[in-house]
Amino acid sequence: MYNAADCVHCRRCESACQRHAVTFSDDGCRHFDYQVCTGNGDCAAACPTGALVMKGRSIRIGELIEILKKDRSTFRHSGGGITLSGGDPLMQSYFAGELLKACKAQGWNTAIETEGCAETETYLRLVPYIDTILMDIKPPVHRCIERTHLEQCPPGQCLCASDHPRTRHSQVQCVGSGNPGHR
Repeated sequence: MYNAADCVHCRRCESACQRHAVTFSDDGCRHFDYQVCTGNGDCAAACPTGALVMKGRSIRIGELIEILKKDRSTFRHSGGGITLSGGDPLMQSYFAGELLKACKAQGWNTAIETEGCAETETYLRLVPYIDTILMDIKPPVHRCIERTHLEQCPPGQCLCASDHPRTRHSQVQCVGSGNPGHR
């Protein structure tokens, strides 16, 4: 997790990352490439202010499926299933894909909630294991405010899955002057 207010731009995180997942642009903005991050925590360990910290824990797919099996009767009786969300699950596309595949092997319905900002190949790899895609489309002003990897998306890339027949919902979020009545 990253707290920009605590960052002193010392760039120790950038130097510590062997995979170059952490970089700074000329304007001093920190960028994070989740596709190459291994999650080893070297960048967080190098941060002197605690602006960058590791959260969560590692878990294997099989262990997670065993936990999820506790709810299988609910899935069966309700027609529900597993939804990957919370941030964007496509930022960890390999794990998300393996988890979706394992859930489908259990016969469970699957869904993802995504900002839609991933490489087309990622969608093509995951779509066979997804029953429902929930798109959360943020306008460019939001991306700029959050300073996430999304600001680097090529034009139109963020909409690449919005026309897929499994896309059930589009939620467009406005921030700042984009909100009606906001001044």
